[in-house]
Amino acid sequence: MAGNRFGKAVKRVWDFFWRPSAKWPLGAILLGGIAVGALALGGYNEAVVQTNKMSFCNSCHEMREYVYVDYTQSVHYKNPVGVRAECKDCHEPAAWGPQFVAKVKSVNDLYNHLAGTIATRQAFEKHRQELDKRVWAEMKANDSRNCRKCHSWNAMLTQAQIPAARASHAMGLKAGFTCIDCHKGIMRMKGNFQATSTAGKSGL
Repeated sequence: MAGNRFGKAVKRVWDFFWRPSAKWPLGAILLGGIAVGALALGGYNEAVVQTNKMSFCNSCHEMREYVYVDYTQSVHYKNPVGVRAECKDCHEPAAWGPQFVAKVKSVNDLYNHLAGTIATRQAFEKHRQELDKRVWAEMKANDSRNCRKCHSWNAMLTQAQIPAARASHAMGLKAGFTCIDCHKGIMRMKGNFQATSTAGKSGL
């Protein structure tokens, strides 16, 4: 008896699920929505993969001829341990939400590319400090979140560091510094960061 009631309940739910709306069954609409959502999510993930590639970042001359040149001279490009951090590692959060926000913000880069804001070396140098400060402020606000994808206080073998680095890191840890407080010049070799950066291009 109980099994019969359960079977009837399941049938009522099933009939409701597939009951036609004005034109299509509700179940078909739901499944169609799931399929469209899956395609949209897959398309977004593929877009993220493609736009995270170094070749994409270098597809405009502003990056290839100005920023990339500095990057190839930095410790993030070539170092004794052979680990390379690319654009996405430093400029894109790992978590989905912040990553999506970063992608939306990057539309501004496309606008400035089309507008020719930094189309020449002179224009780039004119805006360089402004661009640097914008990135530094964002990194300061999120506690150098992207740096921490690779670096952490707990993983530092401070006794293997040069004395200056060892002392600076001990002071920074005690004072609650975040990475960007001292490492503003880690990539921008020629940027005007000297007055606010203590690490400069040392790669400490």
